[in-house]
Amino acid sequence: MPTVASLVQAYQQHINPAALLAAVTWISSVDRLQGSTGLDQLAGDVAARVDKLNLTVDLRRYPPGHRWWSFTAPTARSPITASLDLISPDEHVTGHPAHSCALARGSASTPPRTVRLALLGDDPDGALVVCPPQPRFALSKMIDELANAGAVAVAIESPVGEFDDHVVARLELPDDCPLVGFSLSAAQAEQLRAAPGRLVRIAARHDPPATMPVVHARHCGQPGAARALLIAHLCHPAPSANDNASGVAGLLAIANAVDRLWPTGTGPNIDLLWAPEMVGTAAYLHDIALARPDQRPDLVLSLDMIGGTGHLILEDTADHCPAPLAAALTVACRHIRPDQRSYSHAVSLPTWPRTATPFVGASDHLLFADRTIAIPSGHVSCWPDPAHHTSYDTVDRIDPAALAGITVAAAAAATALCLGGEAIAEISAAHAELTTTRIARTSHLPGTAAYRQVVSEAAVATMAGWHNPTRPTVRQPAVSPETIAEAPVVRRWKGPWNLQNLTAALPARHHGDLAALLDPPGPGYARLVALAHAIDDVAGITTLLTRARQATDLDISAATAAAVIELMAAAGWVQRSPTAKSSAGQTATPPGQSARYWPPRTHS
Repeated sequence: MPTVASLVQAYQQHINPAALLAAVTWISSVDRLQGSTGLDQLAGDVAARVDKLNLTVDLRRYPPGHRWWSFTAPTARSPITASLDLISPDEHVTGHPAHSCALARGSASTPPRTVRLALLGDDPDGALVVCPPQPRFALSKMIDELANAGAVAVAIESPVGEFDDHVVARLELPDDCPLVGFSLSAAQAEQLRAAPGRLVRIAARHDPPATMPVVHARHCGQPGAARALLIAHLCHPAPSANDNASGVAGLLAIANAVDRLWPTGTGPNIDLLWAPEMVGTAAYLHDIALARPDQRPDLVLSLDMIGGTGHLILEDTADHCPAPLAAALTVACRHIRPDQRSYSHAVSLPTWPRTATPFVGASDHLLFADRTIAIPSGHVSCWPDPAHHTSYDTVDRIDPAALAGITVAAAAAATALCLGGEAIAEISAAHAELTTTRIARTSHLPGTAAYRQVVSEAAVATMAGWHNPTRPTVRQPAVSPETIAEAPVVRRWKGPWNLQNLTAALPARHHGDLAALLDPPGPGYARLVALAHAIDDVAGITTLLTRARQATDLDISAATAAAVIELMAAAGWVQRSPTAKSSAGQTATPPGQSARYWPPRTHS
């Protein structure tokens, strides 16, 4: 069996920075909004490239509105052209496709027409309304109010962030938005605000929504080996170079390398998935991975934003379906850019800044971690990225060396986990190091050391099970049973949990409450995901809170936990059983069995 070092060397021979950058440049040139013909055409081109290799390729196209659980294939119109101009005298403001991110996804169409210019708070009837920057989850309510008041169009100013006042933020409106929607730079917004009483000419032309594509490729390796799935999302407006042309290019490079290195019937079982973010992955899960046992992957790795100059983030698996993915990536990274030593050799000095982080689930790997699916899933990315979701996410900001290094690391780590052998000892050692580091970092949280050790042992047992299916079931160490008798929080949503679908199910009057819980976005989102993933139909809110704290390493308040559960109840996604139950005496579900009720129910 190959070592991680030999796998890194093998993949490096076939993954080239210049070729990766060329692929990013090509992908970035395509405007690939969800629901657009550009996305559909790009998927066809990706499938055609992979089809030339010795891999099995499945390209599926779904009609707009097709559903999987609570996920719906996009029904947003496919953009062609749009323009926004001041008149008398004429001044061009913005337009599509000349200005990146200018036309909002979900925008309505209109023939060329002249309308009144209004600011938010003015009479919107018959007007284009210019709005200051808006929280994402306040948009739907504002759009409804403006449409009901007779507005024709909306133009929303972008936050400047770390850039100048010409940056334009990506804007997503509801698929059935009744208003024409533009995203403005701060400079463009000021240009309109400086013209009170002026008229503007607007136009927006769309085709009907396109079919939604999913590209699934498979390399059938040695019989009995574990199966890894690597995923990258195809969508977003041009250029979106790092998010996520970089991941799409990385997967294409891995497909080519796997084809060259491993003849059919040898090497790892590697699946590759290119799909629209979240909804395309839901389609794959529902129709492919869960439809046939032989199609279900053992582990999943998401490649999203892997070409940036930020810190390398190795996001670990969720605690309730653990596996040492972050450890495998760590080992691969060490062989790509070996650590140096301090003067006395007592301390290792990483030459590639990287950090293993707790599971967050802000990309497609989220869906696999749902307790009803429970496939170990990790994520690799570069963060921070100031250009994230803006017109400045351009090819010139891509670091080809980092892009190639991360692509090699992902391929080598996934292959090592699939094949096992000598690589497992090195991965297990790195996993123990990461566990020790995390325990030290979270020593202020009661019960952390014992809890993290249980999760760590379960991760190693999961990996062992991939390479020895006849291995006896390994039960986890007993932990303190749940002793608080509380009304359990019971799951009522269908399919994998997803923030966008929760928002759609939530009455509009609660959107402001959700926006408040998501501020600031990073920790707010992580808290929400962890609390949702903690629900197992048995535990009460006290236990859910403890699990979420332990999963995120964040200080989550009881008030926040209560607010999240109340919002999910308002959406009809959970209910509090009127009968209190106690889970006293229950122990951890062993690896290899359903993880719905794992990890052990502990509380501080």
